[in-house]
Amino acid sequence: MNDPLTQLQDIHLPQTISWWPLSPALWGLLVVTLVMLAALLWWAFVSYRRNRYRRLTRKSIAHHFSDYQQHNNQQQLCRQLFSTLRRCLLTSANIELAAAASYSLSNLLTVADQPGKTLFSRELIALVEQQLYAPKPQPLSDEQLQQLRQNALQWVKQVNTAKLTPEVPSHG
Repeated sequence: MNDPLTQLQDIHLPQTISWWPLSPALWGLLVVTLVMLAALLWWAFVSYRRNRYRRLTRKSIAHHFSDYQQHNNQQQLCRQLFSTLRRCLLTSANIELAAAASYSLSNLLTVADQPGKTLFSRELIALVEQQLYAPKPQPLSDEQLQQLRQNALQWVKQVNTAKLTPEVPSHG
């Protein structure tokens, strides 16, 4: 019996295509991917360095409030807090905002306000000004201190993105 199927030889498959060397299109894709990754890393590094002053300001605010819990001196807390906020504004490299806010405490606190949304209420600003300038200020409540802390931290987030809103007094 001559079975024709037994006379068939096995099929030999060709060798698999090697991934190396890469085709020019893959080289181009690799170069574009590496350039984009390098640009992303550079942008992240620059952004991290650019926001260093914000991180330091937040740490300073936390430090001031921990000092307050130990010493219970509200005048010292307000002085340190607003000195830190003023330093943050000067470091933010927004010269117009820094110049406008240097005239008064209320300008400093409202410089990061967004249209229709104020961070510090007029009452809180008045109480803080009293803490800073009055010989015997009225003490702030714990709720007001907590609001002051939250508003200060939010102020730090918004300060460099703010538009010039405060009124600059004329020297004339």
